[in-house]
Amino acid sequence: FENALKENKKNVSLYNKYGVFLIENEQFNQAIKWLMKGKSVSSDSDTKDVEYNLIIAYEGLQDYNTALQMLELYEASYGITDVLEKEREFLSTRLS
Repeated sequence: FENALKENKKNVSLYNKYGVFLIENEQFNQAIKWLMKGKSVSSDSDTKDVEYNLIIAYEGLQDYNTALQMLELYEASYGITDVLEKEREFLSTRLS
């Protein structure tokens, strides 16, 4: 992945896929690093999946406050969905 990213520095989808791979392998700090890089090289319209996966990565770190903040930003940008409602419900059980 990292070699491919060196050659495709503006490929947001590749950053996102690598971030998901890292999340699946419980490398949450690394996932956040690469997802944030992907977010920084893209236009706002390309970052929806990256921003969602950042929520998941922060949950993996058990940083529920940051995950909730990211969720609120996501909702402000893209609206509320059933999936986000379930994420919010999950986070509320962790923060109370």
